[in-house]
Order: sequence, then structure tokens, then C-alpha cells
Amino acid sequence: QKLKLLWKFLYIRNIIKTCDIVHALDGFPYGIIAIFASVGLKKKVIITAVGSGAIIPLYNRLYAPLMRWCYRRADMVTAISAFTKSEILKKVPDLSIRVINHGVDVEQFENAGELPAELKQYQPYILSVGTIRWRKGHHFSIRAFASVAKEFPDLHYVIVGKRYKDDYSLRLERLIKEFGIGKKVHILEHIDSREELAQMYKNAELFCLFSQNVNHDVEGFGLVFLEAAAAGLPMVGAKNCGVDDAVKEGKNGLLVDTRDPKDFA
Repeated sequence: QKLKLLWKFLYIRNIIKTCDIVHALDGFPYGIIAIFASVGLKKKVIITAVGSGAIIPLYNRLYAPLMRWCYRRADMVTAISAFTKSEILKKVPDLSIRVINHGVDVEQFENAGELPAELKQYQPYILSVGTIRWRKGHHFSIRAFASVAKEFPDLHYVIVGKRYKDDYSLRLERLIKEFGIGKKVHILEHIDSREELAQMYKNAELFCLFSQNVNHDVEGFGLVFLEAAAAGLPMVGAKNCGVDDAVKEGKNGLLVDTRDPKDFA
């Protein structure tokens, strides 16, 4: 759809003409679009490197030179975590990058109320929040919970997130069945409001997410860990990803060095 792309490019450029600053949220494709659409307009361009979209193109023969050129041409490059910054610097070592972490509205989680009646059936529960996709490591956390459930038979495990691909969801369903924990593991896709989400955090026993780095598809920061912290939850996560910036090791959570379900458990 090259003609459609050209029309969109001109449309974006006309919008940029009316602005003072252009802020691209992630390197690919938005950073590239922002840089090209603002050529000759003398506008300040900021590229914020979020995660996979800032890193994966740097390992692609076609896009890598273009991505490096766009990063260097930007007036400022920021990253949401020290991890994202370090991953970019592996391929663009001379680039100046400023780290600006995410933030959350603490009061929204501190002041969350009780669970609605239909959700109280899951208490007591461990909580994960994240899209149902490989990178979030649900296949590891389910294995870890299967071990934990043997020690705490009344405990449930709730995963809040939308399905990303059906094949991964089916794999998780098979895994749950294999371990015989179908009555204890619950994947909730219908938690749509921030209020309900805050209630899920506030009434949990513990938060966990075992993020994976696969072919440079990474967890750029782990905003859910800040949300969990705001709700007063202890946390367990994986090291060597953006979560390192979101958890104070030994103070409000524990980070596991490996990707071993036994260690997570």
C-alpha cells in the first residue's frame, strides 16, 4: 500500500508543520516517521526508546543503518530504562541517551477498595498483569505456581491480560491442564477499568511476572511492577530486563537471575 503510505506521510508532515516539538514513542516505526516527516521543517524531534521497537530494528540488515541515522539525527533520545539504553548502545555506542523512568499515580492504587463480589472467589491469590504473550513469561509463572500450590493449597493464581496470539493461549491452557491446576489458575481478559485493575492489585498477596528476552524482544521497563509497588505488594520478577529499574532488590521485591521455574517458585 505504497500510495496509502505516501498519503499518510504527507498528512503527518502537515500536522508537524503546526507543532514546535515532535515526540516519537519508540524508535520503530515512529522515530523513523518523525525524523523523515520533519526534514526541512526545523522542528525539535525527541525519540523515546520504549523497548522492542527501539532495539529489534538495530539487528535487521535493512533497517539498522536507517535506525542508527534517525537516532543520531534526533535532538534528543530518551529511554524508559537503563536496560533499554544499554541495549541500544550495543549497536550505537556513541549515542547520547537520557533515561527517564515511567511513573504511576500512587494514590489510585493506595486507595483502591475491596474486590467486587464476582472476583472475591479468587482470594487469596498471586497476581500477574501482562498481555498473554511469550515475552511475559506466563509459561514459567504457571510452572512455578504449580510448585507453590503444593505448599499453599488454598492459593489461586490470577493473570490479568488480553490474549495476543491464540497459539500461546492454547499452550498455556494445555500447561494448566497438565499440572492439574485448572481450578486454581484464572486468566481474566475482562478487567478493563483502571479502578478494577487497582482493586486486583490491592487485594492480591503477591505480584509476579517473569519477563523473557527472546531475539531482542524485551521487557522495556515493567510498569506493572510500579503499579504493584504502589498497591503495597511484594514482588518477584526476572533480572536482566527493564524490570531492574522498577524493583528495589531486597526492599520491595526479589529479582531472579535465571529463567528457571524452580527458582521463581
